[in-house]
Amino acid sequence: MRETEHDDTLPLAPLDEEEERQRREALRREQEEQRDLLAAMTRRPTVPLEHRENLSTSDLEHFVINYVLDLSAGHRDRACLHVLQLQTFGALGIETVEEFLQGKRDPALRSVPPTTLRRYLRYLRDRIQMMDS
Repeated sequence: MRETEHDDTLPLAPLDEEEERQRREALRREQEEQRDLLAAMTRRPTVPLEHRENLSTSDLEHFVINYVLDLSAGHRDRACLHVLQLQTFGALGIETVEEFLQGKRDPALRSVPPTTLRRYLRYLRDRIQMMDS
């Protein structure tokens, strides 16, 4: 005796073209809104740091962090660029490095051993001070 074959597929409802178009349009609008929001959240100031008023050490921290990371990775040429950037800000650049020497921490630097970090920071401060004198 032969078993009856069962077809487990379900019949599909006909596609509503208008509903599908509206769904795609809604998805497109949502993606566009998300892109706009992301762009607004990550937008950087249009005025270069050198021309901004009321700069603080927090505006220059990224130069110190990148200097240490580049030096740790053996990218001495790139590290020198960060030194030059900090030198353009003179005393504020020195103050930024001093904050790190006095204990300011950043998660990006946790892989750098503390003694190495202090040595890099002291060298950076000395290089900036040479140009500031």
